[in-house]
Amino acid sequence: YENMGFVANQACCHCGGGVRPASPSDAPTVSSAPTISVVPTEVNCYDFPDWYGWGIPKYNCAWFADPVNSDPDDDYYLETDTRCAIFGDDPLGVDAGGNTASAACCVCGGGFYGENVPSSSPTMSAEPSISAAPTGNPSISASPTDLCFDIEGWSDSGGGDCAWYGRPVGDDDYYYEENLDQFARCKIFGADYENMGFVANQACCHCGGGVRPASPSDAPTVSSAPTISVVPTEVNCYDFPDWYGWGIPKYNCAWFADPVNSDPDDDYYLETDTRCA
Repeated sequence: YENMGFVANQACCHCGGGVRPASPSDAPTVSSAPTISVVPTEVNCYDFPDWYGWGIPKYNCAWFADPVNSDPDDDYYLETDTRCAIFGDDPLGVDAGGNTASAACCVCGGGFYGENVPSSSPTMSAEPSISAAPTGNPSISASPTDLCFDIEGWSDSGGGDCAWYGRPVGDDDYYYEENLDQFARCKIFGADYENMGFVANQACCHCGGGVRPASPSDAPTVSSAPTISVVPTEVNCYDFPDWYGWGIPKYNCAWFADPVNSDPDDDYYLETDTRCA
């Protein structure tokens, strides 16, 4: 288990190693020309070039150096955890040469020291590659995104609202690599943690739910023989029996008739708004 050029039998006094100064003489002499020490050389540390673990380039030394408590939404680590302490010696987290992060990364106590280091003056190409210019005629979508509203005031039984479901998970290590995309939380939690009669996949636009008003036709037809109404007589009006919208019984005609400004703490509607409008 060599590290920094030594094994325990060389580095530790208990194992017979260590640094043992010579015992002082009973009759020491005083030198007329004492030895002057030179200024010690500062030894830099360098990570193993191009090292990463588990066969996934994301898990490199920079990933190990990144503080795990920088993301307030991280669902895996405790405040005092470090990636080196948890994964640094993982026998599966090695490169092709069998090196763990503890051997390869300075932040984990490994890396290169002394003279055997990578070049500090890498060569640069005299002909850097030039990226193609962006198109001068960008396309415009003929099908704009449908209008959608999250169900007002909803959060799941654990307190996660639609904004939480919509935020990217970043480097949060609760999530597996194959789920690390913009819909990670919808995929993992969206069908569970019901609240107010809904789960996230029903309540949140980001997860495919929400309230989506019907879009008008792209090509409406115009009648060639418009209907002419007769003078109306006063008649009673009856709601369609058992009607409700968006597939949700709550959104029936009584919900549309309920005045939206009756609640002084309502943060959605203006004073003049109606649900019909």
